[in-house]
Amino acid sequence: MPPKRKLLPDEQNVKKDFCTKNLLFPGQYGTTCWFNALLLCILYSQRSRKLMIKASRDWDMKIKVLELFKYILKYKYVRTKKPTKDVKFFETINPEM
Repeated sequence: MPPKRKLLPDEQNVKKDFCTKNLLFPGQYGTTCWFNALLLCILYSQRSRKLMIKASRDWDMKIKVLELFKYILKYKYVRTKKPTKDVKFFETINPEM
């Protein structure tokens, strides 16, 4: 068994459940788990998110899905101080839309 890695000073205060308590993402509706997995990979993984934010500068905002993705990237990545609005946003959108 490998030895336990010591946490760096800036890692010591990070909680293990940061993702489940702070990140916002769409709920599971029907048989669209593949779509949710794709969204999470593209919009939430650190490197993909950086690429998407950079690429979104050139997106045509007349295309509704791109407008939605950009909104999620900018404003709905982590929970805000208004959790009911955060949850309501993801309750109003779903993959079937």
